[in-house]
Amino acid sequence: HGAANDECALLCADGNLWRCTSTGKPVSRYWDGTKKQDELFSKVKTLFVASDVEAIRSSAYYWPQWTSGLGVANVNARNAISLTLELSNVSTVKFLLDESGANNCRIIDDGAFASMESLKNLMNFEKTKVTRIGEKAFLKTGIGKIAMPATLRSIEKYAFSHCERLSALKYLNKTKVKRIGNYAFRNCLKLKTVIMPKTCSILGAGAFYGCSSLLKVTLGASMETLGNNVFFNCSKLRSISLPETCLTLGTSSFYGCSSLLSVAMNSKAMVTSSFKADAAILAFKETPFDDKEGEARFYVPKSLLSKYRSSNLTSPWFGYRNQFSAL
Repeated sequence: HGAANDECALLCADGNLWRCTSTGKPVSRYWDGTKKQDELFSKVKTLFVASDVEAIRSSAYYWPQWTSGLGVANVNARNAISLTLELSNVSTVKFLLDESGANNCRIIDDGAFASMESLKNLMNFEKTKVTRIGEKAFLKTGIGKIAMPATLRSIEKYAFSHCERLSALKYLNKTKVKRIGNYAFRNCLKLKTVIMPKTCSILGAGAFYGCSSLLKVTLGASMETLGNNVFFNCSKLRSISLPETCLTLGTSSFYGCSSLLSVAMNSKAMVTSSFKADAAILAFKETPFDDKEGEARFYVPKSLLSKYRSSNLTSPWFGYRNQFSAL
């Protein structure tokens, strides 16, 4: 197989970790006893994931000290074993591909790479079969860009929270994601553009809280709910278009969006009692909409313009009735 590279490790489907070549070819198990395990683990910079690994479980980069000759690293036993070995210097995780050009990983479990600040590159992730990215899976990692697999269905709460270097979510619009969990991308300070898939109906509370570089967001045609604080302090966001299906707008959902000048509201229900926006008066606080004489505008279907501008308007939009224009 070639010589092992101490900076490379291979995660196998049975949970074992192998020393491997720089291309991911296994050479020897880490428990061969020839070197101190903690010294070896601290040198690992590239973690390969075999093509038949189906899930990366919680705290994947913590490997319990084995107590038998078999050396199987049961990641679920971490709390039961006091001595752990850390792959704390890994900068790259690369998913190896089978003959069909795919990796069969289906789940990135809760906290799998949480607080792994050294992790910067996630290679071939878009070629996996991952359907779920768990809670805090990549919390506080150093990932700069991530390409999403087409099979993805859910991104759980805090999944990428505080990934301050994350600048791009490639292929998110081509996934099957139905919901994005609370604070999933909180304080992703370099994220500039988000294009949601047409399948996504829910953005959880604070999903993009504090994304201060966010310039453009495209919501899918199935979007129904924007949670509380969803775009809180996204200070560079200039416009947003809410699709016809959007019926719920959470408290402070655009609070502090100090550059927001244009909000298109396509739903005919937004002016009626069926629109669940009891807190809409707070949704746009600390935005240009506070200035009733300013240039910020809501854009609505022409057929509804007179209703939004009416002095008899009883919906939460009463205070903004002079700031509506036709789409």
